[in-house]
Amino acid sequence: MKKTLIVIAALLLLLVAALFIVPLVFEGQIKEMVKHEANKRMAAALDFDDIGLSLIRHFPKATLTIDKMIIVNKEPFAGDTLLVLPEFEGTVNLGSLIGGGPLEIVSIHLIEPHMNLRVGQDGRNNWQIFAESPPEDVSAVDASTKPFNLAVQTYEIKDGHLSYQDEAGGVQVLVAGLRHQGHGDFSQSQFLLATHTEIAAMTVLMQGTTYLSEAQVVAKADINVDLVNKKYVFADNEIRLNDLALAFTGWAAQRGEEVELDLRLGAPEADLKSLLSMIPFVYQKDFEDLSAEGQLKLAGEIKGVSSKTSLPNFDISVNLNEGRAKYSQMPTSIDQVQMTLQISNRGKEPDDVVVKLDSLHFEILGKAVDITGSVKTPLSDPLLDLNIIGSVDLGTAVNIAPLEQVPDLKGDLRSELHLKGNLSDAEKGHADKFSVSGVLVFTDVDYGSAQLPERLKVSNAQITFSPQRITLDKLIAKVGKSDVSANGLLEDVVGYIFAKKTLKGTLVVKSSFLDLNPWVTDESEKLQAVELPAGVEILMQADFGRVLYDNLELADAAGNLQLKDQILSLLDLHTKTLGGTVVASGNYSFIPPKRPHLFLDAKVTELSIPTTFEKLEAVQRFAPIAHHLVGSFSGEINIDSDLDAALLPMWQEFFSKGQLRIPKVDLKGFAPLDMVADNLQLAKLKNPSMHNLDPAYLIEGGRFRLKPIDFSIDNYLITVSGSNGLDKSIDYKLTIHVPASELKSKTNSFISQLVGQDIAALTNETIVIDVAIGGTLTSPSVKTSLAQIIKGAVTDPLKDAVTAEVDKQKLEAEKKAQEEIAKQKLELEKKKKEAEEKIKNKLKDLFKKP
Repeated sequence: MKKTLIVIAALLLLLVAALFIVPLVFEGQIKEMVKHEANKRMAAALDFDDIGLSLIRHFPKATLTIDKMIIVNKEPFAGDTLLVLPEFEGTVNLGSLIGGGPLEIVSIHLIEPHMNLRVGQDGRNNWQIFAESPPEDVSAVDASTKPFNLAVQTYEIKDGHLSYQDEAGGVQVLVAGLRHQGHGDFSQSQFLLATHTEIAAMTVLMQGTTYLSEAQVVAKADINVDLVNKKYVFADNEIRLNDLALAFTGWAAQRGEEVELDLRLGAPEADLKSLLSMIPFVYQKDFEDLSAEGQLKLAGEIKGVSSKTSLPNFDISVNLNEGRAKYSQMPTSIDQVQMTLQISNRGKEPDDVVVKLDSLHFEILGKAVDITGSVKTPLSDPLLDLNIIGSVDLGTAVNIAPLEQVPDLKGDLRSELHLKGNLSDAEKGHADKFSVSGVLVFTDVDYGSAQLPERLKVSNAQITFSPQRITLDKLIAKVGKSDVSANGLLEDVVGYIFAKKTLKGTLVVKSSFLDLNPWVTDESEKLQAVELPAGVEILMQADFGRVLYDNLELADAAGNLQLKDQILSLLDLHTKTLGGTVVASGNYSFIPPKRPHLFLDAKVTELSIPTTFEKLEAVQRFAPIAHHLVGSFSGEINIDSDLDAALLPMWQEFFSKGQLRIPKVDLKGFAPLDMVADNLQLAKLKNPSMHNLDPAYLIEGGRFRLKPIDFSIDNYLITVSGSNGLDKSIDYKLTIHVPASELKSKTNSFISQLVGQDIAALTNETIVIDVAIGGTLTSPSVKTSLAQIIKGAVTDPLKDAVTAEVDKQKLEAEKKAQEEIAKQKLELEKKKKEAEEKIKNKLKDLFKKP
């Protein structure tokens, strides 16, 4: 008895030892065998980190594990990663491992696989990685390796991810969170395969259109498998997409490269809520709070042969009657929902598929909407036919579904839209073949938003669609206190959207009062330069009675705006402002990498100098003397300058040129001139009045440069030239001609000392004094010197001499600037003539139908 126990214990010890030792013996052999077989049979590169064999984990079966497996395609998908598998586990029949028969794999488990499946433009796919015929030296390999026998009884995929892309068909499928299990005895020629599939998120796109978005999928399928006849009969099956459960029965059989199908679909438990679950934004938010009812019938049949060149016949219909849907926390419901939809294929080609929406009807608080449509030849050239007729109360429509931000919206919308044509004609811009027609009418719309500074109220707006154009028949609206009315048209909209043709349009805008101040962006939220759209040519005629912008007010503003070649041009704007009138033309452009650019050519008449200084920052920065002037001015002003990214002038690079006319002006409290008057003891220079001034200026390099100008103060003749800068620095030269007869040595000792003789002795002479003013506006410095004493009165005070002192480089810079301004003016004149012709020819027949 004792010997028997010892023998049994020894046998058990040997068995336990074998369970640990055998895997170590066979592990290397299996690793080499797997890699060798893969390289021999696969048209792809397989690699993995490690392979293991255990006789303990699922005894009496051996457990085979592979870590971090990766399969990379060879030609024609060279470099594509077909599979990344962090963990593979398979159980192997231990007898087949030890004996001489085929290696029997009983179960397979794929842990977190990532699969990337592709079908190329030529129809070849990247998962056909097994060689069609074995290599020539198979017999030699077979002598030392063991073939596989897939006696699989169960297989499983845990947390899989799959990407499928059909490049030719424009189909893309993304699957995340895939769990799949199958049970069956693959060693038998006939057996029952029971499967269960769950997908956490499935997205399906076709030709850029999303048909499923992160849908949840649960499928149960029991399949009677006949491996001899390659026939698969579906017994008890159900697939659930979100809340829509579909049952299907029938069979599929492999006939060479073709698959013969005979399937029937149904949805015995479906209702309106099930159907609504297929709409992504409905299912993904508050779906449990949605109550829906209605008689839904879904039925379908798929019968015929599926192959690389043909589709089976199929006919799927969806019918809904007496539908109603409502969220419990929302006040508005959708009632009287009726729908008839059919998807069919009675041919063999994908282009034989027809989607036909015979009717979709629903009502919101008694207002009905009806939609019909169809899609034919969906693959080669979709033929679309869509009709939308109905009316909606916008205020109630926003209360149908819970939204993160409920629009503050009221009003009525009536539509009658028709769209028909082939997509290819739309892409080619053939508006005569791809037509959009109908009308949209908005009535009593009241809209408020955080993005709008004031409420938008549209009392009436009507948009008419025709094959050639979209016409804004009328728009009557108010924004806060501002009123706007408009009408206009857009031409070749289809060609612009699909064929990159030029979108052309005309718009007439009128307003009795337009307050832009609520739209002025706060300094902390600066405007950003925006590149104007290419391929757009829009002409706008504007007529505004009164416009407020910042602290500037415009009255009777009328002119044209043109957007063309990414340049926005202002053409002959006439307005009353700053106490006078302005006629201006110009343009704005921003085409990166260049900076935003502004050009303005203005003729001004009798503008108030004090008001202009108060309202315009450029005057405050470059002409601070205007703060001490009382009067008005006329003339021509040009601005040609870049802007920064926030559309603000770059003052250091700001360029402007002007020729002004000032009939009369009073200068009061100007410190530099007061200092000159005090130094020269000439009281008439303080707070003087001046007449008939013709100043010309140039602003560049951050400085205001005054060209030499002659004028008189009382009977003093004066010539002035010089500059002042953004830094408040001043550099001016004055030449003052003083009649000696006005001077007496006792009252003007300074000039007496300057002349160096008794000025009382001078009678008919003119004393010429040079004055240099420097320093800053707040702390000026004055230097004086005697230029000469001239016999007799002077009527032309040294114009030529002063002009000769002008720096040659400044003259060249001015010439260049003048040439650029002349070029801009010619371009504006051309655009103005074009605009005038368009206004004459287009606006008079604005509402004529093509």
